[in-house]
Amino acid sequence: MIRRPARFVRRRVIRRPARPVVRRAPTPAPQFPRVRAAIANTQAAIKDERAQLKKLKAQDAALRRQIAMLQKLKAREAALIAEKQRLDNQLAAERRTHKQLVAQRAALRAQVLKMAAGAGIGFALGGPAGAVIGAAAIGAAK
Repeated sequence: MIRRPARFVRRRVIRRPARPVVRRAPTPAPQFPRVRAAIANTQAAIKDERAQLKKLKAQDAALRRQIAMLQKLKAREAALIAEKQRLDNQLAAERRTHKQLVAQRAALRAQVLKMAAGAGIGFALGGPAGAVIGAAAIGAAK
């Protein structure tokens, strides 16, 4: 057996059991009443701000809905105004046409009366044939 120098010899380490771990309750945090009060106040303020923000968001949504409704109503109003303008134009055109038709009817009535007068004169002068000739002569004279 080879002898080794003492510095290379492994010594056996005797394992001792570790110290038992004593579980202690955590030390209570130091009490700072002013700091705690400030923290509580800040948390309450944050809570209030969040509630206020929630209310404002709800109001914003309601206002946005109202704006959308107003825009729809404005568009509808514009469409109705355009429709009214179109109907007014149509009515004016029909009134012009009506005036023209009334004038035409009056002219035709006058012509018929003239032709009737011509037919009466022609009938007095030449009988039924004279009535036709007289009416035609007055109608052509126009």
